Amino acid sequence: MVSLKGSMKYYYADIEHSRERGREYAKRRRDSLPEEVKRIRRVSMQKRNSELKLEVYTLLGGKCVHCDYVGAALQIDHIDGGGCKEARRGNTYYAKVKKSILAGENRYQLLCANCNWEKRLANKEAPILPWV
Repeated sequence: MVSLKGSMKYYYADIEHSRERGREYAKRRRDSLPEEVKRIRRVSMQKRNSELKLEVYTLLGGKCVHCDYVGAALQIDHIDGGGCKEARRGNTYYAKVKKSILAGENRYQLLCANCNWEKRLANKEAPILPWV
């Protein structure tokens, strides 16, 4: 067994408390930044996220796999369903999808909104709607 030194013993003794303290510190630090710095960071993250999204769409073929639609209504679909269970936080979602695609996993496809809803209803992935 590996022995822990100094402060690491305390960190692992109450890991949830240590993580909470880290989150509080990060929030205080973030809140103390000038508004201009916050705006620049936000714009930078949005740009990076947009570029990553475009890269993922390109890796998935850039069009709907069912009807060949190309446009703004394209959506990433989980082939086996269960997409709502996956956490979608900031730019990490597209990074996860890209990593999965590059690893050769066949978990995602690109569908237009219509084809995606048709698939969800056919596979009973969507809640039952009164008009269906």
